[in-house]
Amino acid sequence: ENELIRRGALGKGILLEPQEVDQEIRARILGGSESLANVPPDQLEREFKEKYGQYLSTLRMSRKEYRSLVEADLLRTKLTGQLGQEVPSVAKSARLSWIVVTAQTSEETETPGQVDKVSQRLKQGEEFAALAEEFSVDRTTAVNGGDLGWVPEGAYPPLDDTIFSLQPGEASEAVFVDENAYFLKVAEVDEARALEPAMIDRLKQVAFQMWLAQERGNHRIKACFGGGSA
Repeated sequence: ENELIRRGALGKGILLEPQEVDQEIRARILGGSESLANVPPDQLEREFKEKYGQYLSTLRMSRKEYRSLVEADLLRTKLTGQLGQEVPSVAKSARLSWIVVTAQTSEETETPGQVDKVSQRLKQGEEFAALAEEFSVDRTTAVNGGDLGWVPEGAYPPLDDTIFSLQPGEASEAVFVDENAYFLKVAEVDEARALEPAMIDRLKQVAFQMWLAQERGNHRIKACFGGGSA
């Protein structure tokens, strides 16, 4: 993945200056405490070298290997920013609540799975918010009845079709994505809503992940172990 990022960044004219990498490494090792401003430069350099050596020893990495990882992280950030330039500031959005549960089927246990329980209790007319608080593994939203806020099209691609097919006040059946199942409820829909910064950032990350998936498909990837390859 890091090699794909390097090649992609180079192809888009994104470059890193050595001092950018140096500064990032120092920031990661020393942190950003204001008290460091009062430390004499020679003492600060000694502390940096000592902490850096200990950190590399803990990771069992060479300086070259760690520097390569930091370079990839910085390029990822720059590449994500460039790919995200086409992310809109206004988009069709839905005020969304969700219940996220582990998609364990009832066949795997002797008792009904979480998906079955939530589904049955929704059909019995129980409040969506109360079930979110009781069952949702996304505890950040669960404490607010599953309220995720305003979500633009494209923020959660596997859920888009379901989200924007719901009428205000309507809840969905379980939507299975990887190891989780999502119950979705839309309160409102706005055809052209200004996006909040957090959702703009998410759309940028989605754009990057889509680019990365495409690049994986465009390249033949080999992992080498010792003298062989697979």
